[in-house]
Amino acid sequence: MTKRIIKKEKEENYFRRSLKESLAFIRENKKYILRIIYIFLAFAIIGFFIPIPNFILELIKEKIKSLLLETQGLNTLELIQYIFLNNFLVCIAAILLAFIIAIVPVVLALTNGYVIGYVCRLSVNQEGILSLWRLLPHGIFELPAIFIGLGLGLSIGSSLFTVNPEKEFFRRLLLALKVLFFVIMPLLVVAAVIEGCLIGIVG
Repeated sequence: MTKRIIKKEKEENYFRRSLKESLAFIRENKKYILRIIYIFLAFAIIGFFIPIPNFILELIKEKIKSLLLETQGLNTLELIQYIFLNNFLVCIAAILLAFIIAIVPVVLALTNGYVIGYVCRLSVNQEGILSLWRLLPHGIFELPAIFIGLGLGLSIGSSLFTVNPEKEFFRRLLLALKVLFFVIMPLLVVAAVIEGCLIGIVG
């Protein structure tokens, strides 16, 4: 009984310590996360206000059509799993592929921002400006998680320009993976449950 209590206390201490380290690493890399947010918002504004070239419009339409086909017929639980996996892959790609001089997180930020800006424009054109409030619950947990993931990916890529790049690269990578499991994943689970349930209710 005592061994079980000790084991449980060790697990709780590890969780608290890991969460504390994760939050400290997020604060340490606030400037990279903010850069990702600025890129995302800038391209969301571009996608909303500036007419989209036809070839980009066709790519976006194909992407939306592909998503609709992939989610067609899924029940609420399957939809939650699909949404979580989709967002998780974006975050893990940003972190694990960041050695390509931080190009991947930046590209993911600008493309996602552009597409969301375009989708918001469509929603406003069809249903008016108040329709944007209905989109808010879909991103309230999802977007912070993705911003953190992309920001940490940018930080990892930027480590290649530090005084001791190899050591700093692996330090940031290991801490980013810890953030992925202790902060980003819980946020994405909550986001997927909210979004999946909302889609299941309203269609």
